[in-house]
Amino acid sequence: MSSSDQSIRGMAGDVGSIASAVLVVGVSYGALASEAGLPAWLVIGLAVTVLAGSAELLFIASILAGAAPLAAAAGALLVNLRNGVYGIAASRFLQGGWTRLLAAHFVNDETVAYATARRDPALRRRAFWVLGWAIFVSWPLGATIGVILGTVTDVSALGLDAVFPTILFAMVLGAVPRKPAAIIVACGALLAVAVTPFVPPGAAPLIALLSLVLLWKRRARRG
Repeated sequence: MSSSDQSIRGMAGDVGSIASAVLVVGVSYGALASEAGLPAWLVIGLAVTVLAGSAELLFIASILAGAAPLAAAAGALLVNLRNGVYGIAASRFLQGGWTRLLAAHFVNDETVAYATARRDPALRRRAFWVLGWAIFVSWPLGATIGVILGTVTDVSALGLDAVFPTILFAMVLGAVPRKPAAIIVACGALLAVAVTPFVPPGAAPLIALLSLVLLWKRRARRG
């Protein structure tokens, strides 16, 4: 078996695991949205058109906390600003043309982190698109299941949004080969996992950015 075939087989397993985790968090999102009183068509529509778990979870959590819809939407948009940085990273290996419009919709924590773990540009593109389509299916599917289950059980009490930072932690450890950088990334991922039970959904990835202070101090010492 060639190394390319092995890479594709490994990708299938990875994508299946990540998509399954996304589906599980989607169930939590759907249940929360149902509890907030949003109609099923709106919950599923948001899952398809926004396709941003952290932003959608934060929006629903804000509504449940009594925030005005515009304020909740503003907070969700603020969380999603990080996708602009992800888009810059993805533009280095994605091809031009009309497909970039669809690629922009698929840019998120998981797709960019998983794609950049590959060294070959062609494999990066393949990883991005395969995982992107998998999330495009699994997230709305999970939301649909959550809306249904939300009428009969308190799925949100399980704290399933912690799956996201855990999955990212596993991915970035393989993507960062240098030990000092890997330690910094690991600190950020562990911080996200640790604060998840105590902060609003979607806030953990932003708090994890505090680990960049370690990188800044390290570069300052070099300078």
